[in-house]
Amino acid sequence: MNVQHKKVFWIISTLLLIIVVVSLWMEHKQDQKYTNRIRCLEREANNYEVQIKQIQNEMNAKQRKINRENIQAWVLPCYVVRTVSHLEQADKWIDKYKIPASFIVPSDVKEKERIKIFNRIADRYMNRKDIDIMLSGSLSEKDIWNYISESKEQIQKNRLDFSNFWYFEPGEDTEENIKLLLEKGFTGYSQITTYGKTLISGEEKNGMFYIEYVPVKQGDNKIKSTLELCKQQNNAAAISFDMEMLSQLDEKDSTELIKEVMKMIRVQRKSKEVSVYNATQILKQNDYLKKNLQKKQKEYEKYAEKEKQKIVKLQEKADKVWERWAE
Repeated sequence: MNVQHKKVFWIISTLLLIIVVVSLWMEHKQDQKYTNRIRCLEREANNYEVQIKQIQNEMNAKQRKINRENIQAWVLPCYVVRTVSHLEQADKWIDKYKIPASFIVPSDVKEKERIKIFNRIADRYMNRKDIDIMLSGSLSEKDIWNYISESKEQIQKNRLDFSNFWYFEPGEDTEENIKLLLEKGFTGYSQITTYGKTLISGEEKNGMFYIEYVPVKQGDNKIKSTLELCKQQNNAAAISFDMEMLSQLDEKDSTELIKEVMKMIRVQRKSKEVSVYNATQILKQNDYLKKNLQKKQKEYEKYAEKEKQKIVKLQEKADKVWERWAE
């Protein structure tokens, strides 16, 4: 090979090498461009999916907030009084512990004594919105409706709050009595503790309270467990102080018993895990809670519908991007 041939060879070789290098470089750039395009598409699709997730999280957070606002456990302290002396003893505890209460006046109290009780309550608690009066007794009793209408008139005449909740003693909460009670305009009723039944709540119109007696009337005292159940189930518990039975105890024993029960209630109240109200207040709170919940739920549903439409559009965009990615 002469010099001229060598020169041509090296020129050709160099050109071929340049062509190969340029080709590889262009191929690399094309791959890089394709890779960048893939990454851009992935980022775009992922961005839509992140937006969808954010919207879903916001929707869930708003729904949880509404659900939390519906969580409310109530405790009703109530005193069953049959004489003025029972009332005087209850007065001391109400003054000492300073919590709302309902007085329960049974139908077997004679009219003369009943009027004295109402007058005494009026003297001490007139216009006190944290104190009200409930009635109790079997609706099958003779003249029970006379007792109710007369008592209601006397209570309202004394400018006291008459509760539309009825208080049943054990065994009195028959289906017939409950039906009759609600037909006569009572909002609901309370009864002996029955753990399997639905209680007052934002979903239950007529509802019931759990009731625990002090001192114990049936079985073991379950006040602590009733308060826990009340919180778990978002319901109400009535702690019923039977003044006749308490008056039969030694004063030291009854005082210690009340102190222990009130301590349980105050601990729960202080922690804001339960609210303490009388029967009338609980009915008002329940009504407000129910209406407020319905209003907020409707607002949420309108909001959720708009957000769901956003999600559908974002998902469509994401699907189109993934289709381009797969090409």
